[in-house]
Amino acid sequence: MSQDSLSFFDLGEKFLRLAKYSSEEIVNNNNSYSVLSERLLTAQEIDDATKWCDVNVSVPTLFNFYHGIELILKGAIVLISGNPQENINLVI
Repeated sequence: MSQDSLSFFDLGEKFLRLAKYSSEEIVNNNNSYSVLSERLLTAQEIDDATKWCDVNVSVPTLFNFYHGIELILKGAIVLISGNPQENINLVI
């Protein structure tokens, strides 16, 4: 396995892991979109209560997921072709 393809696989796996962990946090925090309170909450308290809401993190999580897939596919192309410069216009 070439070092270039291994670099793509390694980096892609990190993006996929980040997407997985972010998704788990959304589930673990009950996907809270709003907060009910009998007192006025500060902006920080609201942010803390809703920071893992899918409305706040779904697009970045999907970006990380798709970018991870993209990097793994590029790693496969490099592995098969043997030369990243001919097929992929990307610097690791």
